[in-house]
Amino acid sequence: MRAPWLLCSGLVLAVPVLSVPAAAGPPHAGVTFFEGSVQDALASAQKGQQTVLVEVYATWCGPCKRQAKEVFDTADGALLAKGTIPLRLDFDAPAQQAFMKQHNVLSLPTILFLRPDGTEIGRIEGYEDKAAFLAEAEPLVRGDDALARAKAKLTGQRVLPPQEARALRLTVAHAELVRGHTQVGLQGLTELARSKTGPDDEVAQDALFLKGRYFSRVKEDHARGHEVWMTLFTSFPTGKYRQTALWWAAGDLLAQGAPDAAIELLADHTRSVEDADLFVSFVEEHHVGAEQARRTLDKLKLRAPDRAKLMKRLDKVGGKS
Repeated sequence: MRAPWLLCSGLVLAVPVLSVPAAAGPPHAGVTFFEGSVQDALASAQKGQQTVLVEVYATWCGPCKRQAKEVFDTADGALLAKGTIPLRLDFDAPAQQAFMKQHNVLSLPTILFLRPDGTEIGRIEGYEDKAAFLAEAEPLVRGDDALARAKAKLTGQRVLPPQEARALRLTVAHAELVRGHTQVGLQGLTELARSKTGPDDEVAQDALFLKGRYFSRVKEDHARGHEVWMTLFTSFPTGKYRQTALWWAAGDLLAQGAPDAAIELLADHTRSVEDADLFVSFVEEHHVGAEQARRTLDKLKLRAPDRAKLMKRLDKVGGKS
């Protein structure tokens, strides 16, 4: 099982949404997903000019499971998907890796809405709750382009409050990046990160988070990814992505062939039981650093039960330590 810091995310694009009515009548089996490849689904969609709804999930992703149970296995999910070609793709399946990179899948779950020609209408990343998901998904099912909608609001006649404007700029930069407009997207994210409005600026944090995911996960540029994650970690030491940034920064060092530096980074920043849990999870995932993790735990003032549980997990780790 993978650690939750890897890809599962609660980050959701802040685009204008409309409500979708709840389905009437008794519950039924929910969404019936298309059996076949992405190309088969697009070919089928072309016949009726339908939207292709692609659910990208992973078996280890908790929010993916919750979304499936609360949305896709329900009558409301079936109503939303009616008239579309719904398709499920396993993020980890070797056969789907080209799709994941082509569409710059940064987080899980990701629900993509594609035109019959394969171009993107929009996407929903992360999962908060059923009502929010259905409201955001409904205009995308209709073919209402999320990027065009956000741009129109950003450049409209109404003067937006500064924070609302920054949130929309984040939405636009995010969408440009994942749709393959790389330079435009990265430039927008960089500008937002550099213009942070305070020590807890969530837009700046989200911008760095997206850049880090792009370089580390999609491009596998671990040097640049590490740089971005460390910028996020040091710029927002108590921010919402503190542990995520530390995990990915260490992982990028490991990917560059520097396991000692990765473990040292984690050891240097383990201050709490939550940090210790992250450290142990990293050791379990990569089978490196068990001895250093033990020494780090010995130095922490942890509750005896917490320490015992963490040490027990380390004792089960095999391989290089």
